[in-house]
Amino acid sequence: MFDTGNLKLLATQLPAGALERTVPGLGWTVREGLAHLATSQVAHADSLEWLATMSPTLAADHDEPQIAAARAAEAESRPLPAILGDLDSSLRRLVARLSELSEEALESPVGAQTLLEVLKAWVGHAASHAIQLLEALPELRGDPMLLNWLLYQDFSQQPTEFALQQRLFEEVRERYASEEDESEQEDGQ
Repeated sequence: MFDTGNLKLLATQLPAGALERTVPGLGWTVREGLAHLATSQVAHADSLEWLATMSPTLAADHDEPQIAAARAAEAESRPLPAILGDLDSSLRRLVARLSELSEEALESPVGAQTLLEVLKAWVGHAASHAIQLLEALPELRGDPMLLNWLLYQDFSQQPTEFALQQRLFEEVRERYASEEDESEQEDGQ
């Protein structure tokens, strides 16, 4: 819920033309990145609904990077309201399904992992891409809600995202130090 809310905040604050900006290091546009996150969340909801009715297994040849690239390519012209609608509807479906899961279901095997391990793997996906999206959105790099979300994430096991987070930390430190210096100069006049 927190990630979806923050993604929607990011998406609704985009300056004109920002959806078509290319995200450095990702190779997608901002639109494609947001659409990827929405379609991934839809896929997560689909998976949980499918697991409720089927014996859970994951295909051995599941290639998430290839699937993610295909989703991004499909999103080249997806309108922002449709992306936001996918985030909303899939979140409702996820919450409904997650609230029905028992402790036993969380321990059920899904391929080589338990369902709980799969769910934990999904956590942080949105933040991982959002920290990348901010590279193309300098206007949003000072938003307090987005900073609260992304600066408190644990990216220690993700070298690229960790480096982006550390750079963002440094920008925030410099901004606050600069604002403090300006305030002291104004007070001294």
